[in-house]
Amino acid sequence: MSSSSRLFPVFVLSALLLGACGSGQPSSSLPSSSSSSDPKATAFSKKVTDFYLTAAMKQSCNLYFTADQPDIPFVDLEEFSAFYPLVYGVTYSFAFASDNSTVTISTPSSSATLDFVNGIYSIPDFETYASIFGRTTFLDIPVLTMPDASGVNHYLQSVSTANALTGASPITFDLAAHHIPYYAMNQHGYLPLATYSDLFFAVQGGFLAYNTAAVFLASDLSVYSSLYYQKSLEGKRSESLANFTYNEFCFNMDYNYGLKGIHGITNFDEFITRTGYKNQLLSLDPKVSSLGYSQFILGYLDDSHSGATAASYLAGNIPLVVEDYFGPSMKEKALAGAPYQTARKAAYSEGIKPYEVVGDTAIITFDEFASPTSDYYANKPTEADAAKDTVALVAYSAAQIASNSAIRNVVLDLSLNGGGAIDAATYLLSWMLGGVTLHDQDAFSGAKASLSYIADVNLDGKFDSDDFLSGKSLYCLTGPSSFSCGNLVPSLFKETGKVTLLGATSGGGACVVGKACLADGTAYQLSSRRVLSTRKNGSYYTIDQGIVPDVAIPNPATFYDRSALVAKIASL
Repeated sequence: MSSSSRLFPVFVLSALLLGACGSGQPSSSLPSSSSSSDPKATAFSKKVTDFYLTAAMKQSCNLYFTADQPDIPFVDLEEFSAFYPLVYGVTYSFAFASDNSTVTISTPSSSATLDFVNGIYSIPDFETYASIFGRTTFLDIPVLTMPDASGVNHYLQSVSTANALTGASPITFDLAAHHIPYYAMNQHGYLPLATYSDLFFAVQGGFLAYNTAAVFLASDLSVYSSLYYQKSLEGKRSESLANFTYNEFCFNMDYNYGLKGIHGITNFDEFITRTGYKNQLLSLDPKVSSLGYSQFILGYLDDSHSGATAASYLAGNIPLVVEDYFGPSMKEKALAGAPYQTARKAAYSEGIKPYEVVGDTAIITFDEFASPTSDYYANKPTEADAAKDTVALVAYSAAQIASNSAIRNVVLDLSLNGGGAIDAATYLLSWMLGGVTLHDQDAFSGAKASLSYIADVNLDGKFDSDDFLSGKSLYCLTGPSSFSCGNLVPSLFKETGKVTLLGATSGGGACVVGKACLADGTAYQLSSRRVLSTRKNGSYYTIDQGIVPDVAIPNPATFYDRSALVAKIASL
């Protein structure tokens, strides 16, 4: 794998863990923002700025500013897209109409059109156009399936038998109706950096942030904290920046918030107005507005995936996630999960063991799905490694179980698992199910995909039946805190019927997490348009409501009294 392509896990490994399409019908009460309704030239000043691809890798990029919006940076579409192959492995080409009225943006397999007269960005086949790393569909999520430079797969491999359905109609993004400024001149097109980020980077799990000193490519701004937050940068927002920041938020949420239809949201401006938060989000005080975005997202979206993750650079590094901001669903989930936390702490005061054997039963426990942190092909995972990430834990557990003929049962304890990397979840699912098929829907385009994967669990470089857990009775322990990937795994266990679910109904969570950053530098995450599902009789069903266990265990203490748990299993 080349050094440039090694960037991709930083930006597209999802933290899970992911309606009718159209313009979104935005409210006419959106704040106005200067935009070009015709492709005539406008005066730009250019600024050469540091661009951090990672904290250790810095290049430079050009930003452009207009006289009437000096704090809103624009990018040249073609110029800035030169960075895209470094991160996502896709090269764009641009063909402008002679009068600059439109530009066709093409990948090797698809294309889109940006109409500079009407402000419409139209994508006939979104799933193909938005796919990365040479894949056939945007709904192919795991990235550990990427081969190395010599074409060899490690850890996870895609199975060639794919079942995918493209969306039924073009996806259109209406920039003009959301008062997003855009310009074209001399065979060049310009969009605000924040808009470009939402259309090209945020949809893949990364985003572009700007603090007047540099541009940062990230999925988590904490890695840049000392660079991003500087006391000298703090201050008030201009009215134009406040308005544009709000409009951009509504724009991104209207087209990329995967639970918009389920929540009954017609458009986000109208929804925010009804909550009473609009004035706070438009405040010129960046602390007030950053806290407002956090309060609105946590309190009214209330989906346990969405939330503000970093305050504006103008506000400083202030805390945004406060339990008092939680909506009813998040508060209820926290209350429901508390007895399990208490019971486990009582049973394991010094911490849970990731792998343990009680009688004839192996019990595997972890609270977050994590991708490999070391090269386990070079050095097979040890017991110490098993506590670091899910891939190491699965490979270590598989080796231990294979060497112990007395083990008859295997229990996966996801009772306090809040999610994590879908690659790690896929790795575990393949081991326990003998290969796995993930089902995914696009909430806006109507596209669907059922894609199969197999894991190399014994780390011999081969993807075969020797990597499957067989000859054992399989169980999975779930509770109200089993969320996101911690909900996906039991959902697929239930679908296949190969694993008996024990405990209480899981906590739901269906959407792959999307990441974004507002124009004033406030970062947030959202339940994205990619919705993980189960499939039965050809139909897709969202897993957001959680999965009911096969055998209820009402007392949380039984979960962590492993002898009592093993006795319960023996009685089934």
